[in-house]
Amino acid sequence: MSQSFSFDPKVILLKEFDRNGLILRPATLNKLLDRNPFPSSLESFKTDISVIINQLKALFMRNPALEANVLDETTLEEALKMMEISQKVSLNQDNCKMSEILKRRQENSLIVLNAFIDFPQIIENKVSEGILGLAEDKISAQIKRFFRIKEKLSRNPSYSFENKRNSRNIQENHVDKILYDVVEIGTLVGSSGQKFIFGVLIELDQGNYYLQDLYSKVRLDLSICEASKGFICLGNAYILVGEYKLEVFQVKSFILPSFELRKENLDNKDLFGAETKFIKLYGEVLNLEIEGQDFLENIKGKDLKSKKKIDKLLERNLSQQVFLGCFDLKRIREVDYNFKNSAVAVFSSFLLSPESLTKFENVLKGFEQTQPPLVFILMGEFSPLTEIRDSKDYKDYQQNLDLFLKIVQKFPKISEFSAWLFVPGTLDLGLSILPRDCLPGFIYEKIRKVLPLSFNCSNPCRAKILGKEFQFIRNDLIKEMRRNAIVSVDNSIEIEQAFIDTLLSQYYLSPVSQYSQPVYWKYDPCMAIEKLPNFLVVGEGFCRQFERKIDEEEDGTFVVNPGNWGKHAGFVMIYPLLNIVQICKVN
Repeated sequence: MSQSFSFDPKVILLKEFDRNGLILRPATLNKLLDRNPFPSSLESFKTDISVIINQLKALFMRNPALEANVLDETTLEEALKMMEISQKVSLNQDNCKMSEILKRRQENSLIVLNAFIDFPQIIENKVSEGILGLAEDKISAQIKRFFRIKEKLSRNPSYSFENKRNSRNIQENHVDKILYDVVEIGTLVGSSGQKFIFGVLIELDQGNYYLQDLYSKVRLDLSICEASKGFICLGNAYILVGEYKLEVFQVKSFILPSFELRKENLDNKDLFGAETKFIKLYGEVLNLEIEGQDFLENIKGKDLKSKKKIDKLLERNLSQQVFLGCFDLKRIREVDYNFKNSAVAVFSSFLLSPESLTKFENVLKGFEQTQPPLVFILMGEFSPLTEIRDSKDYKDYQQNLDLFLKIVQKFPKISEFSAWLFVPGTLDLGLSILPRDCLPGFIYEKIRKVLPLSFNCSNPCRAKILGKEFQFIRNDLIKEMRRNAIVSVDNSIEIEQAFIDTLLSQYYLSPVSQYSQPVYWKYDPCMAIEKLPNFLVVGEGFCRQFERKIDEEEDGTFVVNPGNWGKHAGFVMIYPLLNIVQICKVN
């Protein structure tokens, strides 16, 4: 019996898989067609394909040895089996609703996201291979940064843009709140009086600065410009106050765009990405947990052989969770339900040298006597070497690393039950371009054997710890900002506050010129601050330790700098569920 369609299932399958960089073998294609020979509608058919593709991506992520672009029948069958397990668990009403299980796991878990692996949805260019993008990616990155700032400013009633006025979107009660009536650069010709213009600061030739938007640009005269409240660097977007005279815009002052607080953010998307990763990968792990809990209840009071079975099952479950990067901290040890001891210890500029490690050993002694943190976060640079030139360099590096691991092994309570995150600095072994890839394998392999709950992170990286969002960036930005600023900073403003305001106003983790700090164009979205996290940790080695709360809301944002451990032996303790940050220093 034949059935006619308004679409060809075979063509749709090939297009969807090709769009995701996957190649179907003929036998695999036939198997997929046999699985769903008479799709009810195009929308449901595409949804079904999307679920299968997501399971395949999760499978490739967990099994790096698989060939990640050509699908054979064995790989497809394993992905379909994982999908069936996930659906079976979600339909099991005896255990609990899936949403409640996920919520409990997220509130008591650690999820770590790698900039290069866990954000494939934001990498639009599927054609170019490797990490290097095309020339179009650089243009696209700059346009997106510009629109991101303009879009968030347009939501603020203090700013009025020309297109906003023309569309009459400003309500009557907001008119008196407008502080900045921003006009397009192209409308300056023939105008007079003070104007506010918005655009990106560029330098076409040495000493000649321009402000540019999508359609036009204007030359700037900075001779009467006042000191700024932040760092004014090339490549960033600013609001300029001044007058247009003789084809030149005479700048009176630069204004940093205001930033959106967490409570003001209207984007309900999972821009952080943790929930997305969680839902994609929870299937098999969650099934093992539920089976383990049921099994444990059924064998209470039974023989030792059954006890060994449940121990083996729980051990496999824990190893799976660690491998996936989303494990339950309750599974590892009991958490104080007052959460007084649920702390995160952050160290920056963690140099692996004998002097630095001796101080670190003293800190571990203190933790061993009281209560170890749930998570240790060590941010590089881990060595003064940017490259290994001879065998002596390699030997020195390995000796320092071995010394660190020996110190940690002296405290089994800490090494076995605390999670460890290693975030490399831009000057660690490897390229200094951001996003910075993880530590080399020959280094991390030693660490992983001693610290089973460790994560080799990228720089920047994002993490969700006890339900709170963290964003980490290790880079000495203030030094580059001061070196490349074209306008002096107001002396009444603290250097730390100017740094924070500049960083947040650009919604970007590296608001300096690409000549100062190169960024992979293709991975530029990984550097964005789409939504303020609960804790933004900036490893800034050229200023003192600080913690600033951006707003007074209970779930507001903290900007934290742990300081330079290698020079000043300072670090910070963060209590995510209490919203407390403590500045610490070793005497």
